[in-house]
Amino acid sequence: MKNRPIIGVVGSQVSSNEQKQILNGIISQAQKLNMDTVIISNVYNGSRFEPSMVVENQIYELVASDVFDGIILTPMVYEPELKGKIFSILANAKIPVVAAGVDDETIDSVNIDIVKDFEKLTDHFVEKHGYTDIAILTGPEKIETSHERVRGYRASLEKHGIPFDQDKVYYGDFWLQSGEVLAKKYINGELKMPQAIICTNEFMAFGLIDTLMENGIDIPEKMAVAGYEHVNERIFHVPILTTCLRARFELGSAAVKMLYRKITEEITDEAKITEDFSGKIMTGDSCSCGVEKEALISELSSFRNERHHSMMNLWGLFEERLTECRSVENYCEVLAGFAYLIHDVKKMYLCLRDNWCESENKGINESPLMMCYPVYGCDGEREKFAFFQRLQIFPDYVPEPDVPSGFYLCPMYFGSRIYGYIILQYDCPNGYDDAFRNWLKSASQALEFLRMKNDVKMLMEYQDMSVFYDSTTGLCNKTGFRNTLEFAVKSNAEKNVLLLLLKTRVFTKKIDLEATADKIRDAETTADILLHLSDSDSAICGTLDPNLYAFAVLGDGYDYDTALFLEDKVKALMLRKEPYIRNNGIDSFFCRCICVKGSDFDYNNAMETLNEQISEQLRHVSEKRSLQNYSDFAELRRELYLDPIEPPDTDNACRGFRCSPGHFSRLYKERFDISFHQDIITAKIYLAKYMLLTTILDVTAVAEKCGYDDYKYFLRQFQQTSGFTPSLYRNFFF
Repeated sequence: MKNRPIIGVVGSQVSSNEQKQILNGIISQAQKLNMDTVIISNVYNGSRFEPSMVVENQIYELVASDVFDGIILTPMVYEPELKGKIFSILANAKIPVVAAGVDDETIDSVNIDIVKDFEKLTDHFVEKHGYTDIAILTGPEKIETSHERVRGYRASLEKHGIPFDQDKVYYGDFWLQSGEVLAKKYINGELKMPQAIICTNEFMAFGLIDTLMENGIDIPEKMAVAGYEHVNERIFHVPILTTCLRARFELGSAAVKMLYRKITEEITDEAKITEDFSGKIMTGDSCSCGVEKEALISELSSFRNERHHSMMNLWGLFEERLTECRSVENYCEVLAGFAYLIHDVKKMYLCLRDNWCESENKGINESPLMMCYPVYGCDGEREKFAFFQRLQIFPDYVPEPDVPSGFYLCPMYFGSRIYGYIILQYDCPNGYDDAFRNWLKSASQALEFLRMKNDVKMLMEYQDMSVFYDSTTGLCNKTGFRNTLEFAVKSNAEKNVLLLLLKTRVFTKKIDLEATADKIRDAETTADILLHLSDSDSAICGTLDPNLYAFAVLGDGYDYDTALFLEDKVKALMLRKEPYIRNNGIDSFFCRCICVKGSDFDYNNAMETLNEQISEQLRHVSEKRSLQNYSDFAELRRELYLDPIEPPDTDNACRGFRCSPGHFSRLYKERFDISFHQDIITAKIYLAKYMLLTTILDVTAVAEKCGYDDYKYFLRQFQQTSGFTPSLYRNFFF
């Protein structure tokens, strides 16, 4: 997916009305300039410190993705450490960054003219109503924005020849209580009531008018009131408040234009910044102008729509259906069936971390691999499950929308465990509301329930009944393997250590209670392979985690070549386990081995080295898997390795892929780093290796069973492919 530029937007709690206004401006202008928009945001609040809230902020690691051509930063509420991390990522970004409504000297920005807004509000009371006795309730005295608002108020008064009186400036905290406290001072006569008062945000205004009206003081007859910001809650208060709508839409639009000019280095008519960043007065009944019907109708419509979806969420069977799910596929079907609860969403994708379902939360952030499931509105994509790298954000198969669109990345988590994120796609300037937050909470909790059900099933059939041994495989468990190996090394410090790590079922997507039998069978298969290696008394085998196994052996003469041979031997044995390969594929296991001097051995360092090497292999293969038709080529390759004596016919393969032999060969090599012809030879040689390792057949018989009529030709191909003669391979250390 990427034929047009992509703008990344870093926001916070973007379901709020203020953020939605900016985002609508961003998405609308991005569509005009033929750019897609990807919004990265937490769902609740970045300033919360509870672990159950903080974990959602891991979504911001995606800011470092290289899919973005530019980044827009919107007003956010973050705890300091998180804010520092985000700004650090932006500072190191090699793409342009623009801030919309955020003051930071290091970032180019566009901002609302707050002083002008309060000059306008004060002008309204003076020019429209003839008031000269006007007070102002602003925010905390220590905050600069509180004084900015007062400066606009003062500029209007002085412009109209009205003396500025500091005693009519009151300080609050931008919350309801400030308005309530001031109202009570007017009610008890502690303060003389002015003709009008300007509250520098709507919450303080709501607290003021609610308290006055509840005490029988009529507004605007006794005093006119105005607010600021427009948080879309005027309809819950009487009288309906006169307010000033901030130019947030214009702010978002201008930020896109500024970013577009930085990306393209062009100044076109469409990218010229012509927006007026001062707000618009929206009259209500808190002054004698009366309510603007069009604005009120719009606010009521928005509220009814959100209330409708909230009620459908409340009374629907969404949670019940999710609770019944027994697999991720079933879970996605339920999400799709209840996608109508999210208004106007065009498409939906579920992106899970590849280890989301593991019992332990440790290491869940280490794997860069993600799994994507098309959920809703994806038509032909519905069955196209895919792996992709986390910072890639989207798998490659996600098609570019017909029109420039907005994508919201919404974190999915439970407690301290983060699973991944939901992608919501909109083809118009739009976004989710607070009702979706309840939908997402239900979806996240159900995912944890599915994980726990899978855990319980596994524990019943795969439970470790010993402190040091795994009852299913019979191998040491993680604790047992480490203790045994460290004791052996300590007792034989003069010997070298071969340590091998084997990761299986890497790209196996099925998370299903009925798939437990497959997991157990695959675990037993892998254990048999490791035990086959354990001829030496010093060999130690272990099951470290589900699908992660280790083998270690101490001895003299072990070196780098021995480690490579051991890796190859494991591969030869794994490739002949037909049930495993047929169910999981050839690319589903990774194996690395290192040789370390006993005197230098450190368990943690050795494991870290092996994990890094396997992760590098995994990244390479996962990039290949994102190529078009990879799964079809992988299926062909699987059949080749399962039956190398009669490999798939090249002509039939070309017809199947509808391409010429030359093009087929290029595509095959691009996906597997080996030509089709050479892979046929390699598959036969691995069959020969398996026979050499597991039977007592002489080399001549092995050559014949592998389809070689010419014994000398077999010897030549074996040595060219493996670097050993067949006899030396059979007898090389193990």
